[in-house]
Amino acid sequence: MLKMLSAATDEIDDVEAAIAELLGQLDLEHDLLKNSIGIVSCHSEFIDSGVVRALCSALPFSTVGCTTLASTTRGSYGFEILSVAVLTSDDVAFSAVLSQPITSGNVEGRLTDAYGRACSALGGKPTFALAYLPLMTEIGASPVYRCLARLCGNTPLFGTFSCENTMRFLKNRVLWNGECFKDASALVLMSGNVNPRFFTAAIPKKMVQKQRAVITESDGCVIKKINDLTAVDYLVAKNLIDYSDFEAQGIVAPFLTDYHDGTGLVARTLYSFTSDGGAVCGSEIPAGATIAIASLDYSGVIETAKEVTLDLLRVEEKSGILMYSSIARNLVLGINPDDEMTSVLDLLGDDTPYAFCYSGGAICPVKTGDGGYLNHYHDFTFTACAFLRDN
Repeated sequence: MLKMLSAATDEIDDVEAAIAELLGQLDLEHDLLKNSIGIVSCHSEFIDSGVVRALCSALPFSTVGCTTLASTTRGSYGFEILSVAVLTSDDVAFSAVLSQPITSGNVEGRLTDAYGRACSALGGKPTFALAYLPLMTEIGASPVYRCLARLCGNTPLFGTFSCENTMRFLKNRVLWNGECFKDASALVLMSGNVNPRFFTAAIPKKMVQKQRAVITESDGCVIKKINDLTAVDYLVAKNLIDYSDFEAQGIVAPFLTDYHDGTGLVARTLYSFTSDGGAVCGSEIPAGATIAIASLDYSGVIETAKEVTLDLLRVEEKSGILMYSSIARNLVLGINPDDEMTSVLDLLGDDTPYAFCYSGGAICPVKTGDGGYLNHYHDFTFTACAFLRDN
């Protein structure tokens, strides 16, 4: 089984004090098992100050992770927090790799190479995979996720794209053994007794319009036509955008998509528009998929965060929990940006180690109608992976 240790600090400038605090909370001398991997989430200033490098140098195992808007663990939460979760086990093997730099023209080749190296070091096919991925405006999330999903096949894949405290993506970084990268991916493959369970919640049903529309033409991440209207004309007809200024509008509204693959509705986001009336989304949406326009407000964010947390509390014999929430959900909280984090930690308490951070887009398997799981990319969603003690 997997065991989780966790630690957090808000000490950015005093490197020695930060490392002493983190190592004191982890207590590796007494709690570390045979095989381990560290997962770091932090504000970018922890990289600049040298805390990330010093922490990873002090840990006797590999580390992965990414920058984030905010995080929480062990009762600590905030925007200037570094959190570290350690997965450790006697009967789970870890294989961690960093890809070569990714560009729009080499996603397939670089990720295939990284995945192959990880499988080779693991000695076979993984039973579970974690991914910490760069969010780059020139590539977007979809090509990276699509390639990893193909490589993993039916292996459950859980992870996050990097984010930061601005929407300009200038300091998004993937972390690897104390170094940071704006254009590389960190993968962790596992074999053995991992035993994960997955949970997602995006938008309360009451905030989803009952009327459904059909994607009648698309090109990758660009929806060209909805119900045979250009995407812009459809959204104008629904009073979701102003036709006179649609090119200047950013995130319009979340919507739920049914890919007709047995996983039900998955949250997606409209990010921008093309000059010919198309709508650019965070992930591919094929022709034939159906969508339902939705909305999300403060109460919806808190409700869905509590929904997942309560589901987690009902899972018996948990050894640890990883949680990722879309950065767009935090923007909805307005003048109360801590409230999703505090709603989670107030419910979870101290019974089970956990690590939560905000995500530039999450990857989490979704349960299918036959009881299995299918990997999916998520926007506007709270995702969680709970590790069970035994099979």
